[in-house]
Amino acid sequence: MLYPSMMFRLNGIDPEKAGDAWRTIPALMESGRSRRHASFSRARPADRPGRSARKIEWRVNFTQLGAARTATAINGLEPDDSQPRGEIDGRRQAIDAFEFLRTVPGF
Repeated sequence: MLYPSMMFRLNGIDPEKAGDAWRTIPALMESGRSRRHASFSRARPADRPGRSARKIEWRVNFTQLGAARTATAINGLEPDDSQPRGEIDGRRQAIDAFEFLRTVPGF
């Protein structure tokens, strides 16, 4: 099974300050991991400016929803891997990602 995720969009990005932040964000994530200031469930983010002409909205996916007691993907068909628990965990991860991205210039 593939790991489900909780994608979200950020709006109000300053495209001039953000520039090609999607190229530098993985290094910033690694730096946060190595200093133990941040943890991310996903090894590499999926983040890009949206298709709008002004590029003020970005699509973001830093999340990866794992099963409760194993190192496998959450399974919505299993009672122990309940969909509500996955959604709660996904929202928590999205908030953590948002807090991290607020430290990136332009965000």
